[in-house]
Parts: sequence; C-alpha cells; structure tokens
Amino acid sequence: KGRDVHDKRKESARFFTKGMQMVFQDPKSS
Repeated sequence: KGRDVHDKRKESARFFTKGMQMVFQDPKSS
C-alpha cells in the first residue's frame, strides 16, 4: 500500500511540475 501512495505522490508532483511549466511558458494566456 505504501508503494501505491508513493506512486500517487510522484504522479501528482509530475502533474504539478507540468502545470508550472505551462504557466511559465504562457504567462499572458493564464
């Protein structure tokens, strides 16, 4: 079960990073 939580946290971290990159790339569109 601990492994599942780790994977979920990794996935959310990757999603957060992607969102931040989008914001930095297109600040006007946001």
